[in-house]
Amino acid sequence: METRANVVAQAGYGSPHDAHAEVLACPRCHAGSLRVAGDEFRCPRCGFEGGYRNDVYLVMDDRSKSYFDELHGTMTAQNAKEGVNEVFYAKQFAYIEEILQPGMTIVDIGCGPSVGYRRPPGSLLIGVDPSYESIAVNRSVDLRIFGGAQALPIATASVDVIVCFYSIHHMIGSSISETRDNVSAAFREFKRIVKPGGKIVVFEVNPYWLFWAAEQLFWGLTRRLFGKPIDFYFWSRHGLKQLGRQYLGNAKLEAEHYHAPWRTTFPPAFSIQWLRMPFLLYPFHVARYSWTL
Repeated sequence: METRANVVAQAGYGSPHDAHAEVLACPRCHAGSLRVAGDEFRCPRCGFEGGYRNDVYLVMDDRSKSYFDELHGTMTAQNAKEGVNEVFYAKQFAYIEEILQPGMTIVDIGCGPSVGYRRPPGSLLIGVDPSYESIAVNRSVDLRIFGGAQALPIATASVDVIVCFYSIHHMIGSSISETRDNVSAAFREFKRIVKPGGKIVVFEVNPYWLFWAAEQLFWGLTRRLFGKPIDFYFWSRHGLKQLGRQYLGNAKLEAEHYHAPWRTTFPPAFSIQWLRMPFLLYPFHVARYSWTL
């Protein structure tokens, strides 16, 4: 498939950096014209410095470790299995493929080691992930960014569609308060980089009320006891909608719940593949939230 990055490069630009120049910007001050030299890039306005290695823009310190660094192979293999695909991806991919159009600029937040949906011709797909091991092996995106959604090196009002496949619940901090700050910062960035009329599409799993109430009581203690394996904080449906109202202005929200046959079995946590449960017993709503600016 001929992507927009290839088309731009063929038009006479001298390097991949030139092909991406229109969408790249400083993650701190949002100025364009980032200067890439060797294995570094720098903002001439504020002096922000990042790295560039193996065609990956390093906004975060590449020594930062993620829970997903050692699991990206497992994630790729298990997400394609029938039960997991039916519950979390098949209908969701179909929706994304329906709204994407040729020539669009798309940002996939938490893209992992690959994306599973088909892209339209001439599009530019930007992948962002805080796991270096995951983003470094992703060959299904045009521009790879090692970083978090709270500080994106992407130009203001340059993106047509943002896609988040079950990534919001991984934007955690050391406390619930810090976690809320992280996700709030991400939503502010979403609003900044999306064009008027563009879309922000979030797929998430929202806990049933009793699970959510227990999370409010015990999440901090569990996080202190178990550390990195507790790499998630699940938002209620009300909580996600409130984030949209607070940070996305007058964006129009469309929400949809996904269902599967009650006998469909799958691992409730991809890192525990031996444990399988029927969809009937899964204590989460599988949902899509689409905001149109």
